[in-house]
Amino acid sequence: MTREEAILLSAYTGFLLVQDFSDVHKFCEDTLGRSIWTHEFADEDVQKEIQDKLRPQIMKLIYSTNALRPVSREQVEKMRGEWIIEDAGDGDRRKKCSLCNQPISGWWGRDRFCANCGSPMTDEAVEMVMERLEALHSETKTD
Repeated sequence: MTREEAILLSAYTGFLLVQDFSDVHKFCEDTLGRSIWTHEFADEDVQKEIQDKLRPQIMKLIYSTNALRPVSREQVEKMRGEWIIEDAGDGDRRKKCSLCNQPISGWWGRDRFCANCGSPMTDEAVEMVMERLEALHSETKTD
């Protein structure tokens, strides 16, 4: 997969497949022709607007793929991270992502995805990724 394809898929699915979110952010702003505040990415209407605009590019990418195969659970599990709990040195404990090594604030164990790299961190998160990918795959069969 090329970097551009990874950015396109990241923007369409909401799962970060490139190292720097700012690349996806800029791509989405260019796609919509307007500025997007970071918090707007959590808005379902904005997500749908991005997906609707990108659907032709996604379909072109899919049709240009010689052998379209669904992503396996094993492939999704390979991109799964885990929370590492460490002593902060001040009597407090903090958690960080095992994949991007960035500290995360929030309730212990409640974050399903890493806020920095987007990796699924729980069984529920892996299921969510699989459902989105399966929906995308079934959508391409009917179009």
